[in-house]
Amino acid sequence: MKRLRIVLFLAFILSLCRAGAMMAENSSDPATQLRPEHLKKLEQTKMKVVTPSYLPKGFKVYDVKTENNGRFGYSYSITYHGPGGAEIKVNAASGGIGDVIPDGKYETIKFNNPVFGKGELYYNKAAGSSPDRITTQWLRSDTKTGMPVFLIYGSKISSGEAVRIAESLRYLEKQP
Repeated sequence: MKRLRIVLFLAFILSLCRAGAMMAENSSDPATQLRPEHLKKLEQTKMKVVTPSYLPKGFKVYDVKTENNGRFGYSYSITYHGPGGAEIKVNAASGGIGDVIPDGKYETIKFNNPVFGKGELYYNKAAGSSPDRITTQWLRSDTKTGMPVFLIYGSKISSGEAVRIAESLRYLEKQP
């Protein structure tokens, strides 16, 4: 009887360890992947920073770019790379944007983001050797001025994952 209790106790402890490892593996908040040098770059834009609170397994911050072209103001792009060459970019601009016009045949998928409201995602299914591509229409956080605006580009991800990412966009809690 004592052996059975020990075996059951050890099995319980092992299951807790496995559950904790799985939670840590799947709860990697994309915002926490931004390093101090990324945050410093983003701070220079004087814009609110938006990141997805969800990314598919294996996605990591690859690059952060910022720009101030003088005429249209600041912009930034946060690029995430995933398995098999998959990519997601979160772009923001304070002005000088044009319409998003997807090329080729695409499916329009509506989504609802709790911060930015309703949006549209354009999903280009791959043809031949081309990867699947996604882009969203510009999302506006300030309906009075319409600025700044945010959108997502991506490739080699499913439409379901793209919608989940778009619906997870949030302001970075600790702004740079």
